[in-house]
Amino acid sequence: MAWIAPQRSTSNGSAAEPSLEEARRRAMQRVAEFEQKIALSTNQLRTLRDQITISANDTARQKMLRTRATAALRQRALYEGQRDRAEGQARNLEQQQCSLTSLEDTRLTAEAMRGAHASMERHVASSSLSLDTVTETMYSMQGLMSDQAELENVLAEPFGGANSSSQELDDAALDAELDALTPLVVETPVIEYPSTPVSAPQPQVRPTHTRSTNMMPL
Repeated sequence: MAWIAPQRSTSNGSAAEPSLEEARRRAMQRVAEFEQKIALSTNQLRTLRDQITISANDTARQKMLRTRATAALRQRALYEGQRDRAEGQARNLEQQQCSLTSLEDTRLTAEAMRGAHASMERHVASSSLSLDTVTETMYSMQGLMSDQAELENVLAEPFGGANSSSQELDDAALDAELDALTPLVVETPVIEYPSTPVSAPQPQVRPTHTRSTNMMPL
């Protein structure tokens, strides 16, 4: 008999479509159930194997045990196939859920970009911005900055000219001031040395007395 999944009903009585998350969760639940059945079948096969080993001399009992072991192997293989199919379904559902999530993110991104584009158009239209206006503003700012630099240079010049109370010194007065500030040069006497070098005094050598070997007899 084919397995029929229970259907949920909405408030108006119509059946609601199951979500991908719910379907994947049910598939994983089936996988866990088949894993338990496979473990039970494996334990049953181990018990039958031990019984077959013990009843080596009883041919009839061994035949009966082998028949039961063969049925247990077939049942475990059936559980393993159902488990693999349930895992495949859960994997496909998860992949489809990821695709839908990515598609939803793409839709939200596109809508956000569309809204930002419309907002930019409204701001540009309301502020009367244009390339010519911005360029003209930049040229005007450059001119103002150039005028400001010239004004600063004029204000930095030193005071002088005919209206100034200070008088400029001529070259003669500047030379006189420099002469007054120049320190006097003191002439150092030059000592003349003789051209012939003076020899250094030689050390005196004291004479040594030698003892005579010809002694007078007493």
